[in-house]
Parts: sequence; structure tokens; C-alpha cells
Amino acid sequence: MKSLLFYLHNKVRWDKSVVLLSVILFAMLAGYNITTPGFYYDELLFVNAALGGKINMFIHARFGDLPLMLMPYIGALKAWLYYPIFEIFGVSAYSIRFPVIVIGCFTLWINYRFMNLAFSKAAAIIFIILAAVDPSTLFHTRLDWGPTALMMLFRGLLLLTVFAWIKTRYSWLLFIAALISIVGIFDKLNFIWPVIAIIITTFLVYPERIIEFVKNNMRTSVSVMMLALLMAVVFLSYSNSSLDFKGQFIVSDWWQRFQYVINMLLLTVSGSGVYNVVIGEDDQITRLAGYQLFVLGVTAVSVLPLILIRRNFAIFRPILFITIFMIFLMLQILVTRQATGPHHMAILAPLWLMPMAALLGCAFSANYSSGGMAIKGLSIVAIMTIVFSSSWINVTYLKAFNGTVKPSWDAGSNELVAVLEKVLDKDSSRPIICVDWGLGTILYAHLYDKANVQDNWPTFKDGLSKSGAEYYEREFIPHNPIFVVPAEGMEAFPETRSNFFNSAADRHWRLNRYSEIKRKNDVVLYELYTVTTDTLVLPAISSEQ
Repeated sequence: MKSLLFYLHNKVRWDKSVVLLSVILFAMLAGYNITTPGFYYDELLFVNAALGGKINMFIHARFGDLPLMLMPYIGALKAWLYYPIFEIFGVSAYSIRFPVIVIGCFTLWINYRFMNLAFSKAAAIIFIILAAVDPSTLFHTRLDWGPTALMMLFRGLLLLTVFAWIKTRYSWLLFIAALISIVGIFDKLNFIWPVIAIIITTFLVYPERIIEFVKNNMRTSVSVMMLALLMAVVFLSYSNSSLDFKGQFIVSDWWQRFQYVINMLLLTVSGSGVYNVVIGEDDQITRLAGYQLFVLGVTAVSVLPLILIRRNFAIFRPILFITIFMIFLMLQILVTRQATGPHHMAILAPLWLMPMAALLGCAFSANYSSGGMAIKGLSIVAIMTIVFSSSWINVTYLKAFNGTVKPSWDAGSNELVAVLEKVLDKDSSRPIICVDWGLGTILYAHLYDKANVQDNWPTFKDGLSKSGAEYYEREFIPHNPIFVVPAEGMEAFPETRSNFFNSAADRHWRLNRYSEIKRKNDVVLYELYTVTTDTLVLPAISSEQ
């Protein structure tokens, strides 16, 4: 027995074991019952490009046949990464959601490496334990509708690389940081936020490193400055030509905007932002997450006397670095009017844990005095409380995903796909027309090699014009299309359903309800219609489930 204890004490690397177990816990929670909730429209906007970009759905620009930009502010990087995945495994909840969970695990490890470099191994271990169960990080990874998974990875790599340069002064690290910045901005244009934030933060917190580097590496400094200037020119030129760049910053009421951003932050910190988007409001869970972080913060502050006694003042500078970095991220979100959801605020997740983990880590390097032991015990209790309460929040969310969710996340879309596959097995030429927002990318992801999916919700949202109706009668109705219409009360835009029926009445379309798709609670989710006209009468078809 003694020999076993001796082996465990001297041979087992407890730090590596804790890191590995934390990553495994994150993967297990994020991957639990991965098929729930159902797919979401924005979650799959990259799929067409990843399948080769056969149609123009979410392809803003190409380089030859290669999809380059999915939207004016989202590049095709994720689509490129998924191309071999879909080639090997096909399109499913597993092939779509598990890869981003792997990216999340890697991000967790990168953040651990940063904490170890900036503070201590104890701080890094505390951080990874807390971050592994952080609801915001976990669910913004599992349901990558932002998309946010790659954004959080590149942010972690940028922090690690820049801080490694601060520590080592290796100039090649700056070029790596520049490359990460370019790739991150290409992935999603708002990655300019952490790029600007880290430049300003480094100037403010470590100005002597920059001065020293410029003095000793004049040529490299000029090269870095020219590269940064080139990036700025390209970014501004593209933004002015492809986006309403100035319009992003027009805010009529700054106090109202400030309150809105603070509320977004609170929802993101608790993970409730995801819960609200998928299921609905749950203020009780939001309050619980806020309380537990407050307790953790108070415990972290209680370590300050030990730090002052041991005169460990060096810790305050990297804490200031992280804090200022977060402040400038928040300021940029504040002035960006189009930043309106938790997926934008997720760029902060889980940075708020870093200063607290840094302070708590000091408790475990203090002398074994009575005060030090008391603070260590209090820190352990606070950390375990956060782990258990965050895990409870995560399990609550995961169970809720398997219940009644918002229509745009409902797994009834899987049944819809199954019904349409039966139709297309008999006649693959029949167009599938989505009347409302929320289904186009989902249906195309499953039926891309079987069906002509038309994501035509904008025409029905705005109301079908005479020329638009004639276009449908000329191009689609002769091919016996199926119109997918949300049931009453299930619309993303209520006017799409009413405009569809108004257009049918105005144009004397004969509607035949082909099928209904119901939710778990037996409430109708979607209605499927075939259409004929007075000039073109097609035989009605019987309903199939």
C-alpha cells in the first residue's frame, strides 16, 4: 500500500491528469445527446459551401469555383475544414457538431497554456477546471450558430502568442500573431475586435517591450508595422465596399445601448443567452450563475492579503492585461450597433474566469500558515461549488434541449426531411420551396443530392408581386413543387404564412395539403402543400407520412 501511494505521489503527473479529465468532462457534456436540439438555420449556413457550393445558397463570393466568402462578413474557412469531413462521414448531427466540440477542447487547452505562461500552473489548473463546465463556453461550442467556435480558438491562440512574445521577445511570434489575426478576420470580420484590443492592451500594459523591440529590431519592426498597415487598409477597403461600415456605429441612445450590452454580458456569462435563444427565458438559472460567480470573485479577492504579504506584485500586471483586453472588447461591442446577440458576446467567454483563477492560484503557492490554509480551504470550497452548480446548469439545459424548444430549433425538421425523401424517391425533379425563414439550410444539408431546395422566404416575407407569382407559375408549378409552410404560430416571420395564402387566393392557386409535421406534443409544426393553377392542373397526390 505504501509503495502504491509512493508511486502515485512521485510518478503520476496530477496536473496533466486534471487537465485531461477537464477536457474529457467538457467533451462529454458538450457531446451528450448531440442530436438535440434540432438543427438551426444559421448553424448550417456553411454546409452548401462545404459540399462544394453547387448552388449559391450562402456563397457571397467565389475564387473560380472555390467558395471564398459565405456572407460579406463571414469567410468560407469553416466550410473548407468541413469539406473532407462531409466527404468521409456525410452530413449528420454527429459530423456537424462533434468537430466543433473537438475545436472547443483544443481551445480549452490553449487557454490553459496561456494561464500557465501568464500566471502559474496552479492558476492554469483552476482555470481549466472552471472553464470545462462554463455554460457559455460549452453551449456556444456545441451549437455553433454564431459561428463562435473558431473565433474562440483564434482568440486563445492570439492571446497565447502575443504573451509568449512578451515573455520571450522572439520576433517570429509577432508574425505568427499577425497570421492568426488574418485567418481570424477572414473567418469572421468581427475578429477585428480582439486584434484591436490586444494591440491597445499591449501598448498600455507592456510599453517597454514594444520600445525595446523597436530599438533592437528596427527592420522587423518596420515589417510588422507595414503588415499591420496593409491589414488595416484591406479591412477598411473591404468594409466600405461590402458593408455599411459607418452604419455599424450609429447609435441613437447610448445609455439604452449600454444597458442592452450589459444585459447581453450577463446572459452570456450565465450561459442563459443560449438557453433563451433555443428554449426561452429562465431568469432563475441566470441569477444562480450570477450568484456563483460573485462568490468566486469574493473568494478570489480574499487571496489579496496573502499576495501582499508575500509581495507577489508581478501577478497584477498580467491580470491588468486580461482586464484591459476584456474592457476594450466590451467597448467595441458597445459601439458596434449590429452586435445584438449572445453569439457576439461569446468572444469574451470564458475570459472572466482568468483573473479570478489567477488570484485563487496564489492561495496554493502560499506558506502553510493558518491564514493561508484557511484561504486554501475556502478556495477549494468555492471552486467545487462552481463546478457542481455549473454542471447542474449544464444538465438542466441538456434536458431542456430534449423537450419543447422554439420552432426554429425543433427536431421535427428531421421528420420533415424523412417525408420529403419519400416524395423525392418517386420524383427527384420536384422543387422544395421554403416559404418561411429557418428551413432552407437544414433541408439542403440533408437533401442536397436529391432535391432542388429553394430558400425563398424573402419573397413571401415581402409579399409576392404579380411578376413574382408569374415566375412561380412559369418556373416551379409545372414541376409539381412542394411548399413548406410553418403552421400558424410557428412562423419566424408571421407575414410569410399569410402572404403565401393571400397570393394563392389572388392567383387562384389550388392548394392541396399534402402532409403535416408535428412536434412531440402533437402540435402541428409544418404544413406541406402542392399547388395547381387553372391553366395547369396536375393530379393530386395522396398524403404520405
